[in-house]
Amino acid sequence: MKKPKIKFTNDSTFKECILNNEFFEVRISEEETCVISDLVIDECIFDNVDFSNIELNNIEFMDVIFNNCDLSNKNFDRFCFDRVAFNNCKLTGTSFIDATLRDVSFNSCKCMYLNFSGSHLNSVSVIDSEFIESYFNYTEMSKIEFDNVKFNNSEFLGTNLNGIDFRNSDISDVSFDASSLKGIILNMFQCREVASVFGIVVKD
Repeated sequence: MKKPKIKFTNDSTFKECILNNEFFEVRISEEETCVISDLVIDECIFDNVDFSNIELNNIEFMDVIFNNCDLSNKNFDRFCFDRVAFNNCKLTGTSFIDATLRDVSFNSCKCMYLNFSGSHLNSVSVIDSEFIESYFNYTEMSKIEFDNVKFNNSEFLGTNLNGIDFRNSDISDVSFDASSLKGIILNMFQCREVASVFGIVVKD
């Protein structure tokens, strides 16, 4: 997986970047909503940014790092993310419907109620994160890494999970359909749990 390409120093954060751009400087405010539209955000670090009052419309993210940001309830439907890292971020209720994510990582993120339905995930890594009650319905997945991810009560329907390894993740009470399970990699305990949903009894 390719990492974000950031040429400037690590202390060049979003707030410092926007001071040199009149468009952002005029609209950024803690008291009222900031609207950012029709833009490619390239080579930028968002550090400790609360996006609650920031509305994003038709944005493409390329070579971007989000550190300790709150992106809860943001609508990223049909957005494109290339070489983007989410580190220790909160994305509760965030929507990625029909979005495209390439070379994207989620590290130590809280992502309850995420919706990836209809999205395209290519070279995506999720590590030490919570994707509880999230939706992966009719999602296209390729080169996916899940490591210590909580998927409790999530849905994987109409999604090809062939070759994707869930052995080190929690899939308790996850909903799968039969077509999604072909080629999935599970441990023995997970096999029993999934089989029981389809009325299959696994004995030693």
